[in-house]
Amino acid sequence: MESTIGEQRSCDILAMVDRIHRWLAFRSPPFRFEDFFAAFDAYRVFEVDLPLGMDGRLFLSPDGERKTIYVRKQNSRPRLRFTLAHEITHAEVHFPSGQLEQLTACRTSEHYREGRQKLMEREADVGAAALLMPLWMIDRHLPYRIKRPYPDSVVSEMARLFRVSEAAMRIQLKNYSAYPGDFATP
Repeated sequence: MESTIGEQRSCDILAMVDRIHRWLAFRSPPFRFEDFFAAFDAYRVFEVDLPLGMDGRLFLSPDGERKTIYVRKQNSRPRLRFTLAHEITHAEVHFPSGQLEQLTACRTSEHYREGRQKLMEREADVGAAALLMPLWMIDRHLPYRIKRPYPDSVVSEMARLFRVSEAAMRIQLKNYSAYPGDFATP
């Protein structure tokens, strides 16, 4: 199994997400992809039939000026949103650092077998979660902070508000609960 995401790498990913949030003046959920694609017009997105187990695929031009994302049209809207955010993280973090050797990346269930996940995929998931559910914004909308799991009703309401799956919100709420200290609103 590959190593965990390092502190510096996490900071780099969160800095990229913060730049996007600032550029779009993102102040309340949900994250609007319409605004993102209007501001970042290098992206093209297509909902297509992808093989079972493949949620999304990113293709980049050699200069990075064209970024095409294909998402599996059969997936739920919350899953499509997370896949888009995941592929955007690949394009904005992994391409500039030269990590996308074939100018492509994909989100598939194959990466998750036996609990193993490639480091780049974990990084893209961290970026996707931060893009859609920033911890500082969760802090503004959650009535209280606890160390144990949040009740299903809270998870459900927060997932609805941020337009993400309950599974994604549960994971981000664990990150929120584990965060040491207060949140500064960007």
